[in-house]
Amino acid sequence: MLLIFLKNIFYTTFFLSIISYFLASCGFKVEGLYSDQQIGLSTFIQTNDTSSYLYNSLNEIFFRNSSLLVSNLSSSEAVLTIVDDFSDQRMLSVSAGNIPREYEVFYSITYSYRTGDKLIIPEETIFLSESYTFDERFVLGKDREKESLIAKLSDDLARQVYSRILINIKSNNTPSL
Repeated sequence: MLLIFLKNIFYTTFFLSIISYFLASCGFKVEGLYSDQQIGLSTFIQTNDTSSYLYNSLNEIFFRNSSLLVSNLSSSEAVLTIVDDFSDQRMLSVSAGNIPREYEVFYSITYSYRTGDKLIIPEETIFLSESYTFDERFVLGKDREKESLIAKLSDDLARQVYSRILINIKSNNTPSL
């Protein structure tokens, strides 16, 4: 019995090792908030709200990708300007008794990216939304779900902004350090 158990462990370990080897050798990566490419320019994030979900997500993605964020405009090579950063919710459906049943949480940002006098990304708006069901018996839990969805949307927006900056810098042949 012990021999069969050890044999099964060996085969399972061997099989998982082979799969891991092939996944790693083909360049497979788990998709997430972070990429492995740096923007290469010291960037200042210019915004009116430094406590927003988006600002925190942008700081995190720049940090995770080892891209330099600076705290003052004068020492930056590039400026990411957040013109508008807005999140809210709207009702999607109600029950026969006129009780809200489904909401849509949305997050909208307008931003631009500039290096010196060169406008890399002109003012652009990105809008993301996600819906969730509502139950008045679980108000606190649904409130937490709403906040969680807003945080998720801000992470998605930060990833999109970072990717667009990276792509536009490469396509504009902006010199990087």
